Amino acid sequence: MANKNRGEVSVKLAGIRYIMRPTFQAICSIESEVGKSILDILINLPKEQIKISEIELIVKYGILACDKNPDINQNDIGDLIYKEGVVNILPNIIEFLELSMGINHEEKNGIR
Repeated sequence: MANKNRGEVSVKLAGIRYIMRPTFQAICSIESEVGKSILDILINLPKEQIKISEIELIVKYGILACDKNPDINQNDIGDLIYKEGVVNILPNIIEFLELSMGINHEEKNGIR
């Protein structure tokens, strides 16, 4: 189960729940490979300016950062995202990115 106090967010791929954890290393890897800061990614999301390959990297590094996850083949993550449906997991990715920037998703939505 995802621990919101640690910024963890769960995402379902192929019927299996994985936990994405925004560690420093995960965030650095995402920014390095995507070539944008997390803030830039968040700003561009409403403009629909995110590539599926960027979503794959976010999910990959988020999942790999959490040692509580079942084994997953890194090469399969893109296919699993595609099968699950990008639209279905996008809210989880947005929450993950917001939590990585210190934005409390529940407070943002008026829940305290």
